[in-house]
Amino acid sequence: MDSRVWTLRGVRYGVPFAEMINYEDSEHTPDSNSFASTHLIRESDGAAMVLAEQAYKEGDQITESYGALTNGQLLLWFGFIPSQNQMDCLEIQLPDLFNNQVTQVDERLRVLAKNGIRGSSVCVKDSDLLAKLLPVFRALDLSTSEMESTTASQLQKPFSPKRESRVVSRMREFLSGLLQKYSTAVERDERSLKGQIANENRKLAIRLRVGEKRFIKRAISLLDSMKNRVKKAEAIKEDL
Repeated sequence: MDSRVWTLRGVRYGVPFAEMINYEDSEHTPDSNSFASTHLIRESDGAAMVLAEQAYKEGDQITESYGALTNGQLLLWFGFIPSQNQMDCLEIQLPDLFNNQVTQVDERLRVLAKNGIRGSSVCVKDSDLLAKLLPVFRALDLSTSEMESTTASQLQKPFSPKRESRVVSRMREFLSGLLQKYSTAVERDERSLKGQIANENRKLAIRLRVGEKRFIKRAISLLDSMKNRVKKAEAIKEDL
């Protein structure tokens, strides 16, 4: 049912024919308000209206973006994964970042919220991996006295080469753990996709997890390069 109705300001509307418009990744970056800005219920008579996101000629197929949805959400709610999706990301649950070695979890969550990282999860793309995740892991490294005085701008840059090395190592360890939770390696999944998969749902599920694994592996590679730079900076500081 969710794939066949509009949800606008918490109200669900069944709009015949409107739910039949096919998906296409938008030329513009959608956000949480983009769907509501192009799908309207007129207050005067209750008429439903869909505003085109681009110009169309007679005979063109009308398509639309379904909003700021990841590949996982599109698969769950609509049963497909697009070939391109600028809103796709890896959703990381913040509680998963806290292990037995992390104390004062609630306080750290409040520090993150104070610095603009709210909710129970963070959605990370290739383009903002470091900008979004590094501040989170820097917050995990804060002492009790540092938590109250740390500002958003301070979380956006290293405290010191030594601490940044620890932060990067912890972040790499976490991502490696995510990769190990999958029951198959990405290479095996890629071989499966090249073969014949009769079940379309299974094929889509494999495509989804391949995308997730590739992202994690790229992130780990990026962190390895970053850790080498941090080590060099740490060595230079010790020589001074």
